[in-house]
Amino acid sequence: METLYQRRAGVAARTVAGSCLLIPGEASARSVFTLNATGHRLWELLAEPQSAEMLAQALAGRYRITIERARGDVAAFLADMQSKGLVVTAAGGSGSRQQEIEEG
Repeated sequence: METLYQRRAGVAARTVAGSCLLIPGEASARSVFTLNATGHRLWELLAEPQSAEMLAQALAGRYRITIERARGDVAAFLADMQSKGLVVTAAGGSGSRQQEIEEG
Protein backbone atom coordinates (compact mmCIF):
# COMPACT_ATOMS: atom_id res chain seq x y z
CA MET A 1 0.00 0.00 0.00
CA GLU A 2 1.29 3.46 -0.90
CA THR A 3 1.96 6.01 1.80
CA LEU A 4 -0.61 8.78 1.73
CA TYR A 5 0.08 12.32 2.90
CA GLN A 6 -2.18 15.16 3.96
CA ARG A 7 -2.07 18.54 5.63
CA ARG A 8 -1.68 18.49 9.39
CA ALA A 9 -4.85 19.66 11.10
CA GLY A 10 -4.64 23.15 12.53
CA VAL A 11 -2.37 24.65 9.86
CA ALA A 12 -3.99 27.71 8.29
CA ALA A 13 -3.18 28.86 4.77
CA ARG A 14 -3.59 32.49 3.77
CA THR A 15 -2.84 34.25 0.50
CA VAL A 16 -1.22 37.64 1.03
CA ALA A 17 0.02 39.77 -1.87
CA GLY A 18 0.01 36.72 -4.14
CA SER A 19 2.01 34.52 -1.75
CA CYS A 20 0.65 31.51 0.11
CA LEU A 21 1.50 31.59 3.81
CA LEU A 22 1.18 28.58 6.12
CA ILE A 23 0.55 29.38 9.76
CA PRO A 24 0.78 26.54 12.30
CA GLY A 25 -2.14 26.65 14.73
CA GLU A 26 -0.44 25.91 18.01
CA ALA A 27 0.22 28.87 20.29
CA SER A 28 3.90 27.96 20.67
CA ALA A 29 4.53 28.20 16.91
CA ARG A 30 6.30 31.40 15.98
CA SER A 31 6.94 30.58 12.35
CA VAL A 32 5.12 31.40 9.16
CA PHE A 33 6.06 29.46 6.02
CA THR A 34 5.83 30.83 2.48
CA LEU A 35 5.08 28.59 -0.50
CA ASN A 36 5.87 29.21 -4.15
CA ALA A 37 3.24 28.48 -6.81
CA THR A 38 4.20 24.80 -7.05
CA GLY A 39 4.15 24.37 -3.28
CA HIS A 40 0.80 26.15 -3.12
CA ARG A 41 -0.66 23.71 -5.67
CA LEU A 42 0.66 20.74 -3.70
CA TRP A 43 -0.78 22.21 -0.50
CA GLU A 44 -4.20 22.52 -2.18
CA LEU A 45 -4.05 18.88 -3.29
CA LEU A 46 -3.11 17.76 0.22
CA ALA A 47 -6.54 18.81 1.50
CA GLU A 48 -7.29 15.12 0.80
CA PRO A 49 -4.89 12.21 1.35
CA GLN A 50 -2.55 11.83 -1.64
CA SER A 51 0.35 9.55 -2.53
CA ALA A 52 3.63 11.06 -3.69
CA GLU A 53 3.00 9.53 -7.11
CA MET A 54 -0.44 11.15 -7.39
CA LEU A 55 1.07 14.52 -6.50
CA ALA A 56 3.90 14.05 -9.02
CA GLN A 57 1.44 13.16 -11.79
CA ALA A 58 -0.59 16.28 -11.00
CA LEU A 59 2.51 18.49 -11.15
CA ALA A 60 3.79 16.92 -14.35
CA GLY A 61 0.45 17.51 -16.04
CA ARG A 62 -0.08 21.04 -14.79
CA TYR A 63 3.44 22.39 -15.30
CA ARG A 64 4.40 20.22 -18.30
CA ILE A 65 7.54 18.84 -16.67
CA THR A 66 8.89 15.30 -16.79
CA ILE A 67 7.52 12.83 -14.29
CA GLU A 68 11.06 12.29 -12.99
CA ARG A 69 11.46 15.98 -12.18
CA ALA A 70 7.99 16.09 -10.65
CA ARG A 71 8.80 13.09 -8.44
CA GLY A 72 11.96 14.80 -7.22
CA ASP A 73 10.13 18.06 -6.53
CA VAL A 74 7.36 16.25 -4.65
CA ALA A 75 9.83 14.20 -2.59
CA ALA A 76 11.69 17.37 -1.58
CA PHE A 77 8.43 19.20 -0.77
CA LEU A 78 7.06 16.36 1.35
CA ALA A 79 10.34 15.91 3.24
CA ASP A 80 10.50 19.65 3.97
CA MET A 81 6.86 19.90 5.03
CA GLN A 82 7.11 16.80 7.24
CA SER A 83 10.27 18.11 8.92
CA LYS A 84 8.36 21.29 9.79
CA GLY A 85 5.34 19.33 11.02
CA LEU A 86 3.02 20.74 8.34
CA VAL A 87 2.30 17.49 6.47
CA VAL A 88 1.58 14.11 8.05
CA THR A 89 1.00 10.60 6.79
CA ALA A 90 -2.67 9.72 6.45
CA ALA A 91 -4.36 6.58 7.69
CA GLY A 92 -5.85 4.28 5.04
CA GLY A 93 -7.04 5.47 1.66
CA SER A 94 -6.78 4.44 -1.95
CA GLY A 95 -5.85 5.88 -5.30
CA SER A 96 -9.42 6.70 -6.27
CA ARG A 97 -8.78 10.44 -6.60
CA GLN A 98 -6.26 10.16 -9.45
CA GLN A 99 -8.59 11.32 -12.24
CA GLU A 100 -9.88 14.29 -10.23
CA ILE A 101 -6.32 15.41 -9.48
CA GLU A 102 -5.24 15.25 -13.10
CA GLU A 103 -8.25 17.31 -14.15
CA GLY A 104 -7.68 19.91 -11.38
